[in-house]
Amino acid sequence: MHKDNIIIIGFSFTGKSVVGKRVAEVLGWEYIDSDHVIAAEVGKPIPDIFAEKGEAHFRALEREMLQKACSGKKRVIVTGGGAIVDPRNRELFLKSGVLICLEAQPKTIYRRLLESKQMEDTVPRPLLKAADPMARIIQLKASRQAFYAVADRAVFTDNLTVDQTVKSVISEFKQF
Repeated sequence: MHKDNIIIIGFSFTGKSVVGKRVAEVLGWEYIDSDHVIAAEVGKPIPDIFAEKGEAHFRALEREMLQKACSGKKRVIVTGGGAIVDPRNRELFLKSGVLICLEAQPKTIYRRLLESKQMEDTVPRPLLKAADPMARIIQLKASRQAFYAVADRAVFTDNLTVDQTVKSVISEFKQF
């Protein structure tokens, strides 16, 4: 069975947004970043939605947005790190496209998190608010790992450039 979309999942700072956008450019497909679409539709950053309405409300918005995104074809859809935890999203992803998980070791994620802070990233990073960000990354990533493992393919980004990761994602998609 040929699937018509590429759905990219993974933990924060594995490269989902940058890689997804480039994959879409290379393939000439539409690029959809679920967090960006939700924030634009609501008119608030994701952390504000969480703070004001709670995670359950955000997850309902996310599920609805992902159903719309997955209904099309020739789309590269990038999800937030926790979207895969919802069983309805998992089922949707697996039937709507090739599900590719970008993976990285906690130390790589932490390094990238710090680099984004140094670049004066305008998006608040909840992981930086933890008393011990590295411990939080390890704990949260471990709690999601079984969900990430349902992906059709995985690409480990620790030692890859963005271009190498893009080539790997496209290669994995074409093998499916």
